[in-house]
Amino acid sequence: MKHGKLITSWNQEIDEEVKYRLEQQEEDIKDQAELKMEKLKADKSITINDPVTAWNKILSETREEKLKAEDQIRDEIWADSDYWSMLWDDEMNYLSGILAEKSPSGCWKGSMKNFGWRSQDGQGFFQVKNAQELIEKVLPHTDCHFFVYEYGKGIAINNFHHDSPTGAEWYYLLPISEEKYQENC
Repeated sequence: MKHGKLITSWNQEIDEEVKYRLEQQEEDIKDQAELKMEKLKADKSITINDPVTAWNKILSETREEKLKAEDQIRDEIWADSDYWSMLWDDEMNYLSGILAEKSPSGCWKGSMKNFGWRSQDGQGFFQVKNAQELIEKVLPHTDCHFFVYEYGKGIAINNFHHDSPTGAEWYYLLPISEEKYQENC
């Protein structure tokens, strides 16, 4: 089944966050070095003969004190529960808005292809208020990485987890009326 453009994903990629934190770290180091340089200039008992050399020395010393390696930043991100919680909430809020546009009643007809290690197919009807409920009702209760795509008037979810590590698992969800939902449930 053909899907459209990517809407959102939950894949726990942290490369962009690492890049951001490395850039932020460099800005913070420069800001701290500038403060040290200003204090040095304000100290009338010290004469600065070569401001460029003084700046380079202060910047180098500040880097030695404050610089974190990329691996350390990665470890901090993985351990940062606030980061993951806010990221998850943002993704769920964004997806909830899309779901509400596609199905104001929250009623859906879903089909799945290649579910789990037995590659089962199936279908069902359900009603959800938000993306969090959708994920809980549709995806298996395990650590998942998923990508949500446009799919006609609905959405398609490509899911990866320990029983489907190659992403062969797909969910196709189409909005239905509340009447159609009531007829089938």
